[in-house]
Amino acid sequence: MEWSVCTMILCAGNVQQLCVQEKTDPESTLQFILCQQRDIRRIGSYTLFAECLQSTSPKWLSVMRCALGEEGKHLLQTSVAESRHNNMKVSLTFALNGQKRCVFDSGHWVKPEDGCPGGNTVPDFTHTIKEL
Repeated sequence: MEWSVCTMILCAGNVQQLCVQEKTDPESTLQFILCQQRDIRRIGSYTLFAECLQSTSPKWLSVMRCALGEEGKHLLQTSVAESRHNNMKVSLTFALNGQKRCVFDSGHWVKPEDGCPGGNTVPDFTHTIKEL
């Protein structure tokens, strides 16, 4: 029973992030995710979702509708299908424009000798996203 509750919360967090990504710009998406990361134990909760959304996006109402409705479920299904298609098996895989950029697993960057093209810090990701 505990596993299914945990899974539901994690899925809710994924849906929230996907809806922010769908309805806002890359900078707002990054700020939203960084806001959630400040309180990682609450990711997926409605209260953290609302707090981070109101502080990062003027489009909060459309994002909220997405996350609580069928659109959010569809975005999650599409994301899972794309992840499978792209052979992404680790939950923390950073992909931009369909290309793996970095993979973080078990507390470290996978293949650290290869590094992450463009770096693995918040400013590095911000720079890469702004270049898209």
